[in-house]
Amino acid sequence: MLLSSRYTRPLRTEYPGAIYHVMSRGKQRQNIFRDDADRLGFVSTLGEACHKTGWQVHAYCLMRNPFHFVIETPLANLVVGMSHMEARQGWETQADHRQNRRGWCLGE
Repeated sequence: MLLSSRYTRPLRTEYPGAIYHVMSRGKQRQNIFRDDADRLGFVSTLGEACHKTGWQVHAYCLMRNPFHFVIETPLANLVVGMSHMEARQGWETQADHRQNRRGWCLGE
């Protein structure tokens, strides 16, 4: 079944050297992070994504719900890095706390 265009978001245009504000909230306002161990795991996953993609982190803020970070992408690879982050962090969060996140909200 095909969805009408009113239900789909246009593909994100990625640029080399772009700076993005990335944020996510917990599903139904649930906490994303319960303790410092969760936050350290997230920072580790963000570091892996930076190593894999060449991203440069300019700032980040980890609250219980939500988190924010500002990154620069020397290559046009925001989606590649976010896919890595979601696969690693989403799986770890669900396994540890059996909760889901609503997803990534990427602002340019």
